[in-house]
Amino acid sequence: MKKRGKGDHLIRMKNSPQARKKWSALGEDMIERLLMFTRKGKVHHMMTSMTDALRYPGVRNGRSLRPPTGN
Repeated sequence: MKKRGKGDHLIRMKNSPQARKKWSALGEDMIERLLMFTRKGKVHHMMTSMTDALRYPGVRNGRSLRPPTGN
């Protein structure tokens, strides 16, 4: 759907009829975030529903870039 940067994409996933039957408020499809990174020579794919790149910056060099905690 949309490329945000290296290894960071927004994609549209179709929801299955079984899922829509179980959760009536679920639509035909939903937007997901696909993060791709390499760790120890292996390519990894991570999908998440957290699509806000400013709040959830993603992955760099195989490490999650989480926002700092308030501690």
